[in-house]
Amino acid sequence: MLGLLETLIEATFGSVGSVQSAGTIVSTKTAPPAGRYSVWAMGRHTADDGLRLVVGGTTKAVLASAAGSVKLDKMNVDVNGSQDISIALNVTTGALGSASATLFIMRQCDHLSTHVC
Repeated sequence: MLGLLETLIEATFGSVGSVQSAGTIVSTKTAPPAGRYSVWAMGRHTADDGLRLVVGGTTKAVLASAAGSVKLDKMNVDVNGSQDISIALNVTTGALGSASATLFIMRQCDHLSTHVC
C-alpha cells in the first residue's frame, strides 16, 4: 500500500529571495498527466496575502494570511496534461523579503475509466 501512496502523492518545494516580482513561481509541478488532482500547500511570505495557487496560468486561489506562515487547504483542480500546477508570488517580495512553499498534489483516480493513474 505504501508504494501506491508514493506514486499518487508528490511534493515540490521552492523558495525565492528579495525583490522578486508578483507572478514569480516559488514551487511547481510541471505538466502532470491530464486528470483531476487534489492540491494543498504550506508556505511563508514576508508580506500579507503573498502567495497564490496557479493552474495553467490562471489564479485558482490566493493563500490569504498576514505575513508569515500560510496554508492552502485541499482543493480539486483539473489539468489537461500541458498545464503546470504552481505556487507563485501574489505580491512582490521587498528588499528584505523572501518566500517559500511546499506544494502537494495527489491524482484522483477514476476507477471506472480505462486510464491508469
